[in-house]
Amino acid sequence: MTRYIVQRLLLLIPTILGILLVTFLALHLIPGDPTHTLLGQHATPAAQEALRRQLGLDQPLPVQLLRYLETMLRLDLGDSVITHRPILQELKERMPVTITLTLAAMLIASAGGILLGILAAVRRRTWVDYFSMGLALLGVSMPIFWLGLLLVYYFAVVLGWFEPSGIASVQYQNQVPAVTGFFLVDALLAGNTRAFWNGLWHLVLPAVALGTIPMALIARITRSSMLEVMGQDYIRTARAKGVRERVVTWRHGLKNALLPIVTVIGLQFGALLSGAVITESIFALPGMGRYIVNAIFNRDYPAVQGAVILFSLLFVLLNLLVDLLYSWLDPRIRYQ
Repeated sequence: MTRYIVQRLLLLIPTILGILLVTFLALHLIPGDPTHTLLGQHATPAAQEALRRQLGLDQPLPVQLLRYLETMLRLDLGDSVITHRPILQELKERMPVTITLTLAAMLIASAGGILLGILAAVRRRTWVDYFSMGLALLGVSMPIFWLGLLLVYYFAVVLGWFEPSGIASVQYQNQVPAVTGFFLVDALLAGNTRAFWNGLWHLVLPAVALGTIPMALIARITRSSMLEVMGQDYIRTARAKGVRERVVTWRHGLKNALLPIVTVIGLQFGALLSGAVITESIFALPGMGRYIVNAIFNRDYPAVQGAVILFSLLFVLLNLLVDLLYSWLDPRIRYQ
């Protein structure tokens, strides 16, 4: 297992280099003079030339690439053009919000999708199967921006059950000291259960909006995988021995059907990070997604570049974790 982990870690090196190269070239392929965009109304020829020398844009492209890789190795994403603060620090402040939202959405998607898929497989060609797959089809067909607005209107405006914002009330935010940056964790560490439940209650709508599409995909994959497993000889043998159907389904069926399910969950987890861009904008969550949107509108290209790099690295690391979990579930993969 250790050898397999080392091999996977070594394969990350060319992947990360490729991500850095693509982001570097993408920034240089943007039409127009970046110094004019950065300086705005103060873009005089003298100021532009001084900024080019300051940013190293007057150097040849290979020299700029080497300097860029050097700064990335030092984990220096540069400073924001708008706030003049280190981009890495700003992303650190917003990352807990995005990770919390993604984990909550993935929990809803995984639990709901696996349950719907198992019910559809066990009750194949019954109303339960058709109803479950109908929900899955409906979920995968609804865009996040439309579903999010629909949830806000119906459950927040009409019924008044939830707040339209996805963040905890201001009174509870002031009561919880920031220790880890994760509000729910900090509330528990402070022993403030009211703040914890308030933050969790505000998180329901954005988590449901973000987790609906992956839940539908997980449900369909679970049904397909369970149907394949439940037709195997060892399942018939277990039933012939008098094993209870619940044990056959959960212990023998689901355990052996987990490989494709784990793969889909891992890939969807990475996709949720990009989906958080829309969700955070709808529910006014101060996360990385909303940070990217504001940076794009303000033409803060260094901030956009830094956020894209961080998103890409998180996606790569998530894929690595999925590979390791996959190899743990099926040891044969390590020797391929």
